[in-house]
Amino acid sequence: MNDTVITTSTTVQNGAPKRADAAADSPSTPSDIASRTADAEAERKRRAILNRLKRASGQLNAVISSVENGRPCADTITQLSAASKALDRVGFLIIATSMRECIGNASTNAPQPTIDELEKLFLTLA
Repeated sequence: MNDTVITTSTTVQNGAPKRADAAADSPSTPSDIASRTADAEAERKRRAILNRLKRASGQLNAVISSVENGRPCADTITQLSAASKALDRVGFLIIATSMRECIGNASTNAPQPTIDELEKLFLTLA
């Protein structure tokens, strides 16, 4: 798939015509492609995390409903267990994603959590 847009508009710069879409003429560099791929992967992971959180929210709502409606204890505990496991799994997913981002972005100026900080986060879920 090619993202190049072809237009016919021109502007004048220093007396010479210049196409408005001149940036589209330059080919994608490997770093541009890698950046777009990384952005797409980050967005996919963000959506996966949100989906898991929404699923856990639905399970927690089922626990609340179970208590409000006086459902049997076994039903409530089953729903609570499912909600708890869902939250644990999303927590591990968030930490795993963070670890990958830290490793992949080690060269940026953004503050990176230390190994000890990541370990502490990981162990809070244990």
